[in-house]
Amino acid sequence: MRLSAIKGAREYEAALGGVRALMRREPLSKKEERRLESLVARIEPYEAAHFALPRATPAQVLEELMLARPTSRRMLDAIVGSKRVAGEILGGARIRKSVSRRLAYHFHVPADLFEATDE
Repeated sequence: MRLSAIKGAREYEAALGGVRALMRREPLSKKEERRLESLVARIEPYEAAHFALPRATPAQVLEELMLARPTSRRMLDAIVGSKRVAGEILGGARIRKSVSRRLAYHFHVPADLFEATDE
């Protein structure tokens, strides 16, 4: 069975309403489960096209992590090994792999969060 794409906001809202209604029911019949899967399969591409979030830069990721896990600039200097490197990173410079590994270890996150994308 080929699913038709959602063509507009009104159709999107209707599909979301269908998902919400099915999610309130428990347990779902096999037919309801298939209907839910079908609605989700139609909603996901629409959301990806209309509500995609831009990828944060490594500097933005670092700033958010520093706020979430209180980390002072002085602490950052110590983590990356120098005041100059910390300043460059916060200014948007590319982060070396060795530094991204140290940041990942300190903040308990994957190192690829600190890798720049060429998008």
